[in-house]
Amino acid sequence: PAYKAMWTDEPVYVHLHSCLRDQEPTWVMYLELSETKRVYMKGVTPISAHWLPRLAPNMCDRTNFLPDPPPRYDADKDEIVCVTSP
Repeated sequence: PAYKAMWTDEPVYVHLHSCLRDQEPTWVMYLELSETKRVYMKGVTPISAHWLPRLAPNMCDRTNFLPDPPPRYDADKDEIVCVTSP
């Protein structure tokens, strides 16, 4: 399957020599892009979407809050927890 990268409008693909080429993780990070007939990702690793706000906050839009589940207060962390759409 093709992925959408932040730095290009072209679809990007897992490189043919990658051990992930036969898998389809929803979210991935990559080390570099290589362009031949297609744009391929090299050094690909699957990630969880929940990691993005903490690891790459400048790449996340935190303004599109979803009403369900509703926001809640986490007393242990002393913060409000809510769900946003990507």
